Amino acid sequence: MSDRTAVYRLFDDEGALLYVGIADHIGRRWDQHAVAQPWWPQVQRQTVTWFPSRGDAADAEIQAIRSEHPVHNVRHNEHPAVEAETGLPEITTWTDAQVSVSEARANLPEVVRGVRFLRKQVLLTRWGKPQAVIVPAEFAAEIERAGGTDELLAQLRESSA
Repeated sequence: MSDRTAVYRLFDDEGALLYVGIADHIGRRWDQHAVAQPWWPQVQRQTVTWFPSRGDAADAEIQAIRSEHPVHNVRHNEHPAVEAETGLPEITTWTDAQVSVSEARANLPEVVRGVRFLRKQVLLTRWGKPQAVIVPAEFAAEIERAGGTDELLAQLRESSA
């Protein structure tokens, strides 16, 4: 039995690289993406490169992700295109990091990915009033040191005023 493995690239209709992956059985893997990935309908073109071993393919996949920055790869992607993926502007100040609760609910995976990659907090609002804050996991200790979420939120509002 061969351990021949493919590296595949998935592109949208404008040629943007959506995803890079590896698989022994391409059709089966694409069927899995079709069921599990909300971005699958964007795929309009695929390329496949076969390697003699899974190890060779895995090395090529990592290199491709690191150098080509596909929109939907998370692992090995140092600088994912978060703005392109989420449609949210890059968060640079507290006032830029406001999303309505309904918008966040409709796009929760993208909002969470944005928070995770940008390492910024997002204020969730309803009718313009603060409702909740989503923060990267590593901010938990900072929140505790600041006296909890209410105190931290007040400090953040003061600093952006």
